[in-house]
Formats: sequence, structure tokens, C-alpha cells
Amino acid sequence: MSEWKKKKTYTEEEKQLYKEEKQKELDEYSERIENGILSFLDSDKYKAFLAISSKFYSYSLNNMVLIYLQRPDATYVASYTTWKKLKRYVKKGEKAIKIITPIKKGFLEEKKDENGKEILNEKGEVEKEKVYKSVAFSIGSIFDISQTDGEPLTALDICSELTGEMRGYEKFIEAAKSLAPCPVSFQEITGGAKGYYSGSRNEIVVNVGMSQVQTAKTLIHEITHSLLHSKEALKGQKKDAASAEVEAESTAFMVLSAFSINTEEYSFPYIATWGSGREMKELKESLQTIKETAGTIIDAIREKMQEEPSAAIA
Repeated sequence: MSEWKKKKTYTEEEKQLYKEEKQKELDEYSERIENGILSFLDSDKYKAFLAISSKFYSYSLNNMVLIYLQRPDATYVASYTTWKKLKRYVKKGEKAIKIITPIKKGFLEEKKDENGKEILNEKGEVEKEKVYKSVAFSIGSIFDISQTDGEPLTALDICSELTGEMRGYEKFIEAAKSLAPCPVSFQEITGGAKGYYSGSRNEIVVNVGMSQVQTAKTLIHEITHSLLHSKEALKGQKKDAASAEVEAESTAFMVLSAFSINTEEYSFPYIATWGSGREMKELKESLQTIKETAGTIIDAIREKMQEEPSAAIA
């Protein structure tokens, strides 16, 4: 679209043509998103998608799909301007990762207190504040850190291979337990189950004697059930058992991935066929739920662990 930047003024016909071309570009990316979701839910690509989503959960679901489709090995992405501020520069010839970005416009709105009452200034006039709202969408460009050179980013949480027990395990477990809306206990469970959430008894039980990684994964899995699949959370809606398990296990995989722990050997025996026969709306709703729940848990655990070293692999 660079040819549009060569002129200072445009005719109404040219403006309309530009608008149509931008909309066509947006439609093409939307189609790629839907095709991408359908293609990777039936395969091992779902594992890679959840892993990359654990790094980029602050992005919208659609943009996480686009990042994955264009650069599945991405680890840390930012705009050209952001990289420049971080004293890193995009290498010559690198191809941008295209995402859908909102175009925001500022509006003056009246300020109100917590009771919805207008706030007045000393002159008795209603105070106003500028708020920004999305008014349209466009195509934006971001780049992965591997596409840049410059000063190292020491704050990045670089993932490592699973080689032992979790460092910071006790702090992680305590942080996770505090997120559960019901009591959590660790007991011996007969019958081979690693843990369970009981809505009728309002409790989470995790089996004792397991490895630290297995314990952490199981705890997050059951906490996800308690957050998403209790009667209170479902509010009368029905959730089939397969979808509930996939949401819980996928969320646990994302959360543990964010702390550099790979749990795929436990997480994916039954996921490969989950997408078969389901509607796009249903698939996107579950993916959205997984993304939002994992993001909330990751942020909360990190906040509670901020005074301690991040959970990692010893």
C-alpha cells in the first residue's frame, strides 16, 4: 500500500478505493484466522499454538492465531517503534508479522463517581476526561525478537527445557491455591486419579506423592474446573465433559508453559480429535475462554510471586 503515501491529497474516488482495499485486506486476514483454527485443532499444531499463546495472551485471540500462522517460533513480539525504544533494531529485509490493530479516537466524557454521579469542579462545572475508543480496524506490523539486533533484554523470561523439579515450587503452589474459589487439599487418591474438583463438596483434592511438575499441572487443571465449570460459573448453561476437560487441560498447559514447563506428554492424548465436527463459533468460544482464563491465572501467580524468583526448572 506504499503507493498511497506518495500523494498529499486524494480524490473521493481514490479514498473509496483505498477503503475498499483495506477492507479486503482485513477480510483476507479474518479468513486466514478461521482456516487456521480449523486446521490446527485437529493436529499436533494445537500444542504449538497453546505454547505460543502462553507468551502472547495479552493479544486478542485473532491476533494470537495470526502470530502463530506467520511465525510459530515467535517468543517475544513488539512493534518497530517499541523495539527502537528498547534500543533494538529490526534487521534489514525482515518480513513483518501482520496483525489486526484497532484505530482509536479520543472522546471527551463526563467524569462520574462510583455511584454514577457527575463529578463537579470548583466552578460547579462537570469535569471531563479524554477516553480513547476503537472506531475501526487496520493491519499493523510487529516483529519477533529474533528479527532484531541490539541491546539484550535481561527482563525476558526465557524458556528452558524440562530437566528437573520446579524452582520456586512452594511459592508457585501457594500462589495457585490462593486463586481457587474453594478449599484445596493434598490427599492420597485411590483409583489412579491425579486430582479432582467436586462442585457438590466445594473442594479441590490433589493426589500426594507426585512430582512437583505433575502436582503443579494437576492443581492448575482442577482450579480451572472450579473457575469455569462450577454451577455458579456456568449459570445454568451446559458444558459437555469433553469440552470441559479440554478447557481445563489446555489452560493448565498454557499456564505451565508460561513458567517454562512443558506438560504436553500429559496434556494431549485426547485433544487431537476435539475439533472434529464442531462449529467455528463453538471452537472460538472455547479458545477465547482458555486464553482469558490462562492469562488471568498467569498474571495472578506472577503478581503473588513477584517477591520471589520466577518459577523455573532446576
